[in-house]
Amino acid sequence: MQALYEVAEVTEGEPSRSRWFEFEREVKALMEVEGFEVQHVAASRSGDGGVDVYATKGSDLDEVCWVIQCKYLSKGKKVGPDKVRELVGTIQSYPRGTRGLIVTTTSFTPGAVTLAEESGIRLMEGAEFRCRSRIQK
Repeated sequence: MQALYEVAEVTEGEPSRSRWFEFEREVKALMEVEGFEVQHVAASRSGDGGVDVYATKGSDLDEVCWVIQCKYLSKGKKVGPDKVRELVGTIQSYPRGTRGLIVTTTSFTPGAVTLAEESGIRLMEGAEFRCRSRIQK
């Protein structure tokens, strides 16, 4: 898995669709290792509706739900505030208390970080994702 993301960091142009899908699967796997029940929403034929992965853990008052958007980008590209706004809008169609997470292979613009902090969206940059994925293995 580590080799996949190291290749992504040196690839020029747009990443292939198969790499995006593999990245989504790795995010799904990380959440499963963290003890979540996970749906790879983007893998369904009905479209993802702004959600790539949906993860839940616990029940009743202890239930935690995450709506996760995966952003597989080429080296040098960053996730901007528009993607944070999209996720904030998507979360509104889920039960109150649902949390939002954007995971990327690269990083986020300062505007995205500020908006995420204001909106309660969790951001995970590529370096953190790679570190967590290695630890979980």
